[in-house]
Amino acid sequence: MSLRFIVSEASNNRITTHRSWGSELVHIYVGRRVVPFSVHKKLLCSTSVFFDNAFNTGSEAAAQGEMTLPDDQAYVFQGFVNWLYARKLGDLAPDGGPWNMAELVDLYLFAMEKCSNAFQNAVMDGIQDHLDRRNNTLSPELVSKIYINTRSTQDASIRKFCCACITWFLDHPETNHGWDEMEAKYFLCWDSDNYYDLQIEIYDSFETRVRFSPLKRNASELYCMCYFHIHADGEECKSVSQYKPYV
Repeated sequence: MSLRFIVSEASNNRITTHRSWGSELVHIYVGRRVVPFSVHKKLLCSTSVFFDNAFNTGSEAAAQGEMTLPDDQAYVFQGFVNWLYARKLGDLAPDGGPWNMAELVDLYLFAMEKCSNAFQNAVMDGIQDHLDRRNNTLSPELVSKIYINTRSTQDASIRKFCCACITWFLDHPETNHGWDEMEAKYFLCWDSDNYYDLQIEIYDSFETRVRFSPLKRNASELYCMCYFHIHADGEECKSVSQYKPYV
């Protein structure tokens, strides 16, 4: 992929910081079709523990300045690189069409696997906004995919979001998008990772939970701006200043 194209997509104020990226590029080959990407090493490694370990150790990737990601999808990596330079996810996928929910879940799982909290949080914001604009919720199929491919709420707070969406549906059945009440209750009982916190939410915050949807990133009484984020201790949430509510 042309680096020129990626940089052209970034906002002007981000382009002016290109000197901080350094001049060294690394080359990454993605997917079964081996799609090539060239990315500034310093920028990439500053955003992902995975890539930092790969390119700043004594590994083969570090020595050669390149690596392959055969199990990842090219459109997911392109979405990551576009975000890396522009620092915003944007409404359009690399193919020019709007992101769909399955693609956003794939981006989230990629961010988690590559240990990029900032990208993970940006995608989580995108998921909430996408669902809010459509008054929708995560389908049972996507919730299942999320749980199969994540380990815990500490690594993937999207699990907490799944539970919040389902409990919202139980109070607002008109938002049913593939769920029925028995299926939803069965899932909540099965989800031992979140079950205790969920019960507190149900019994101690019923009135608040009914009034506020988990889809809205508006610092409500229950779901603050980064309630579904992953942050290091003392880290400032970037979403607060970037938030544009959907009207």
